[in-house]
Amino acid sequence: MLINKQYFSRALSIVLVLVISPFALANTGKTEKPEWAKSNYRAASGLDFIGLSQLWVPGLAQAESKSISEACTNGLGKVSEFFSVEIASSSSSSQVVVDDEFQGQFSVKTDKLSRINLTGISVSASYSELVQGGDYIQSYCLYRLTRKQVNDIKIQLEKEQTEILALVSEFGRLLNTQNLSQARITLALLRAKQNVSNALVQELSVLLDDVAKGLLSVDVLFGQNSFSSNDLLTMQLKANQNSYVYLFVDDGRYTSMVLPSPGYGFNLFKKEQIVQYPTQQQRQKGNVFKLPKTNQLVKTPEVYLVASTSRLLTAFTQTAFNRFVVNDKTGFRDFIASCRLNKNCVVTTYPLTLEKTTIRLEINDYQLVINNQDIKAFKASFKANLIEQGFTFKNEGADIKVFIKHKKVFSKKLDTDMFVAELRAHAVIQGDKRSLLKMRVSHLYDANRIDFYLESMLESASRKLLIKAENGEFSL
Repeated sequence: MLINKQYFSRALSIVLVLVISPFALANTGKTEKPEWAKSNYRAASGLDFIGLSQLWVPGLAQAESKSISEACTNGLGKVSEFFSVEIASSSSSSQVVVDDEFQGQFSVKTDKLSRINLTGISVSASYSELVQGGDYIQSYCLYRLTRKQVNDIKIQLEKEQTEILALVSEFGRLLNTQNLSQARITLALLRAKQNVSNALVQELSVLLDDVAKGLLSVDVLFGQNSFSSNDLLTMQLKANQNSYVYLFVDDGRYTSMVLPSPGYGFNLFKKEQIVQYPTQQQRQKGNVFKLPKTNQLVKTPEVYLVASTSRLLTAFTQTAFNRFVVNDKTGFRDFIASCRLNKNCVVTTYPLTLEKTTIRLEINDYQLVINNQDIKAFKASFKANLIEQGFTFKNEGADIKVFIKHKKVFSKKLDTDMFVAELRAHAVIQGDKRSLLKMRVSHLYDANRIDFYLESMLESASRKLLIKAENGEFSL
């Protein structure tokens, strides 16, 4: 951990202007020297820090105030020395192939001690006296810290030191894996730490710029900080060199290539050109990616960004609806590994942050009435459909009521009998009644297929109820 000493001096001078003048005025005319200012004084607690100054200022206005200010500066320096910590003093980076992968080697050496920025420390007492025939003012300044203050400061410093070291380590890892956009974000977090050295941050900034000059990189800015079910994946991309960019999304079930896409095969990015995904053409043709439903997620979705200065073959994909889907996992792994071995190709992964939302899928009781009858076989079948969709039955859940009315109706237009049915469903949640869905179906009348028609309606209703639950309509 390293402190910017210029900043420390500026912060210190501000504190002293606020706290010293009252002591200087209070000490005017003192004749008895306090115990703590005497030679060989040792505080019983060991937590007294005394600063000393000697100023030759005959006839100068505010002489005592200036002398005490200097003493308090020295005293605060002793306090900061007491809390000295190790600092990162140098860093280096080089590019090598490690375990069949093109990576960087980043290291930071720690071999110095540094004072740190202290907050909440104030002057406890001060004293001045004339010495050497009255030609000099000798001043003393006392900082008395309690055990609790010392422990609190140490805990805070240890916490910050751990955070700084973790950020430096993460910066090095990102630099090694050529994830320069995330390295810039980590460097910004490092710069915000109170006790990190401006010199170290500047050194790391230069190192990052040097690495960026020689490496291909693509900056990524996602359209939102976190995603939830059915959200459209959007992002802004900018490459530092002319390059071909390939985007993949792995949601645990499928690995989809969304750029280029079946309806938009152009993926050459010009240097420093800002590109939006999905493009306008992809939006118009439906070549977009939406986050899966929560109950369909196998793992946290992850974006793979592959950029290369030359066009790459993607024979491991096949067309599926509005995107390409990886149908050869081995081919995809070889594709990623081959890129990582190439200095003119880069692979970056971005786990998508998912919103922590709780979907209410609990049902306390359910009622199914078909033409004013409670038919056990259909009720059991409907419950099985709900369980298959992910609903559970608990005492604190919602009360679901489903009503189906069906009849045989003669259609003049078709000149035949028709099976016509209507389904209505509503829920009662903690006394709050709300309508959930309404369905109407019609089929050619066949007395032998009525049960099939009803089963199909209930299966469809259970899927629609899941959508309602995911949209929050089962929650108050």
